[in-house]
Amino acid sequence: MITLQEAIKLVDSELKKQEESIDGIPLQIIQSETIEEDFGWVFFYNSKEYLEKGNLSYALAGNCPLIFDRQTGLIHVTGTSDSVEFYINQYREKRNHEKRQNL
Repeated sequence: MITLQEAIKLVDSELKKQEESIDGIPLQIIQSETIEEDFGWVFFYNSKEYLEKGNLSYALAGNCPLIFDRQTGLIHVTGTSDSVEFYINQYREKRNHEKRQNL
């Protein structure tokens, strides 16, 4: 089972890959907003510059939360059109469905 600190390192690594597609803008996890769930964690992030300076002109738009599954180590991209609770429940249902299929 993966710990929170290991998950943070893996998500940070994924964010580094995403930086390349957004003109190299450094991204950072907002650790105070991380949600712990029975399956793992939900991570939120924004540009490092926005988090350090608070200037809205540096804030990202459309940066959806990332779900990290502590059992599999996989990162799942959510969306921005629904609430985070919707995506958490959707992921939980998908995960439970997959578990039932494997029985």
